[in-house]
Amino acid sequence: MVLPDEGWSRFHNPTAMPSSTLTLDSRASAFPTTFSAEVNNKLRTLSLHREEEMVLKQQPCQITGIPTAMFANLTHLRILHLGATRIQQLPHIVGKLLNLRYFNLSQSQIQALPASLCNLRNLRVLNFAWCEKLRKLPERIHNLKSLQILKLPFVQGFRGYLNPSSVL
Repeated sequence: MVLPDEGWSRFHNPTAMPSSTLTLDSRASAFPTTFSAEVNNKLRTLSLHREEEMVLKQQPCQITGIPTAMFANLTHLRILHLGATRIQQLPHIVGKLLNLRYFNLSQSQIQALPASLCNLRNLRVLNFAWCEKLRKLPERIHNLKSLQILKLPFVQGFRGYLNPSSVL
């Protein structure tokens, strides 16, 4: 299941990666707006992959936004890794990814989170480490009853609405 051009690819060893996983390499400048019906039904993991050279130089991926339409049919998605991107906002529809268990936005440029993020009742890991522009969490973050790990930025002025006893 390879999407030509646009920087979408499978891992270098096609037999090592299940068809339920797609990775976007660092050559891509934007997400595709839609996937085929076959991809929508099978996709469990969507990951942004930076080349080793970019990691060593601490260069973020050039992706700055996520099209709302992209998430519309990814109902089976369980892992979403968007770390080290220039994404500043998430579309409200991210709250419809009800099967999502792992969400990584570490080292991204995210500034605000949609309230719909609090609808992700199966979310277990939420990573915002090194998100220096993030200043607060949604007020209903405590609704994430399955949340086991929450990594927050250590940023002066960060305001969280987190009551540890209600989450853990």
